[in-house]
Amino acid sequence: MAAEEEVDITVSSCLHMVSAFLAMEPPDVVISLAREFGEGSITESVQSCIWHHCITKADLKWQGPYLKRFLKKLILEIESSGGLVLDELYEQYASYMISLQVILSDGDLSTLANMKINLELNPLSTDDLVHQKKVSEDLGADIIYDPSCLPHLVRVLSLLLKHNIHAEVGAAGRELDSLPADELLRHPLGKGPVAYVASVVRNIDTFNYFLSLAEQAKLVVTDLTGKVGVSKFLPYLRSYQRSTIRIFRIHV
Repeated sequence: MAAEEEVDITVSSCLHMVSAFLAMEPPDVVISLAREFGEGSITESVQSCIWHHCITKADLKWQGPYLKRFLKKLILEIESSGGLVLDELYEQYASYMISLQVILSDGDLSTLANMKINLELNPLSTDDLVHQKKVSEDLGADIIYDPSCLPHLVRVLSLLLKHNIHAEVGAAGRELDSLPADELLRHPLGKGPVAYVASVVRNIDTFNYFLSLAEQAKLVVTDLTGKVGVSKFLPYLRSYQRSTIRIFRIHV
């Protein structure tokens, strides 16, 4: 439940926090101001102020995506510091998550069964993979390292990428060097689905096997490394050289 303690919104630190939120400053900035308002921590009183003067006043038509990002970071900040999160904040964030549709895939059926159980416990509805499912983007992690997984990976990519294809005129036929980074990330023919893979190629034979399977499935794999700022990718990870990361765009 929301904290009963009333908060004086005329306090300058509170006004700064609310104003930053309404101005859609980056979530980290608003959270920093919330800590200042709470004298070092985001107390339940501060959360109550955020709920009443920020969240409930937001215009979901144009602030919706921002509000979702903000709530995710706010909840993580409070939990990581050992604080209690107001039910209202949890419920509001859950309402965004319920509206999302995510396709989960794995080569191990027991893993899929376990994911389904966890989703239903939350509760989130689940369905088996529909072959006509339309997606705009695919994301994956740790997917090009085990040769035995590669046929399954390519099959899933083919299934998802070969639907909802629009053969519109785009960047096709133009040299990569002449395209800005944001255009490189789009489908070269227009609005078709696109998958992105960021990978450190540890074993060239495994990677070449992936490329061979992709070619057989008529998937186009384009190396965008050096064109989209790989040097700035995940700057907080120091366990490997970022210069070894390669980014690929995959489409039909």
